[in-house]
Amino acid sequence: MKRQIIALVATAAACALAGSVSATEFITNGNFETGNLTGWTSANIGQGGWAVMGNGDNTPITGTSTPTLSGGGDFIATTDQRSPGVFDLSQTLLLAGGAYVFSFDARGNNESSSGAFVDQEYIVKVDGLTIAGPIIDPNWNHFSFNLDLGAGLHTLAFHEDAEESLYQAGVDNVSLTSGGVPEPATWALMIGGFGLVGATLRRRKTLTV
Repeated sequence: MKRQIIALVATAAACALAGSVSATEFITNGNFETGNLTGWTSANIGQGGWAVMGNGDNTPITGTSTPTLSGGGDFIATTDQRSPGVFDLSQTLLLAGGAYVFSFDARGNNESSSGAFVDQEYIVKVDGLTIAGPIIDPNWNHFSFNLDLGAGLHTLAFHEDAEESLYQAGVDNVSLTSGGVPEPATWALMIGGFGLVGATLRRRKTLTV
């Protein structure tokens, strides 16, 4: 009987733990639903650069048509310009280190007269190293990467280098998560369950004396 009680409580605790583990999100305003670049650092060299616009609206400078991102909310982030330039959108995060999942939706639309992608690219970097790109599809695509990052500061950057101008780099739903940890309610359930086991065992011992 004692073993059965312990097994039942352990099983219930395991089920509760599995059902209530939540991942920690480290990106601020990754879906841009603030309607602006809050939480992000935008560094633009040239006319134009990164901005937030309505999901599916035309770009703010050149008026280029932008496809709607399903599940993208009301806003996306995009670059738009009429002249060559270099445009970065980044966040620097202080992390404890470990395994992380980095994901985002992105598009790259080349509107230059030549249509060439030589020296015109849109890439995604982690700590200065390219992990995605060149992104050259004008339609939205989802990207996801498993990263092993050490403790300390890390920078995630969306980088456009437009040598020929008229290029739109888009991004939305940016996320960086780590493994989940039990929620407070789960810990309370587990502690209560093991307390019940102890009380039951004490009662059985008293009855058998």
